[in-house]
Amino acid sequence: MVEGPERGATVELGVDPVVVGSSAEAQLRLTDPRVSRRHLELKAGSHAVLITDLSSRNGTWFEGSRMREIALPPGALLRVGDSWLT
Repeated sequence: MVEGPERGATVELGVDPVVVGSSAEAQLRLTDPRVSRRHLELKAGSHAVLITDLSSRNGTWFEGSRMREIALPPGALLRVGDSWLT
């Protein structure tokens, strides 16, 4: 997390997908009030991070565009609610 209430939080990507959201069950839990309980899923690919929006209310944004599924290189910047992650 590079911006938002959980700034500095990290999570390791491995074989299993990582759920990001406000739910206590999320592997990366965000307290941002604009983040859905199950907001998005991150999964490590061979050369990219596979990102899937889980039908969040406020969306997942990359470079000003709302996205549903995308493969991005490590270090790409995403906005979820009022928080930013890379």
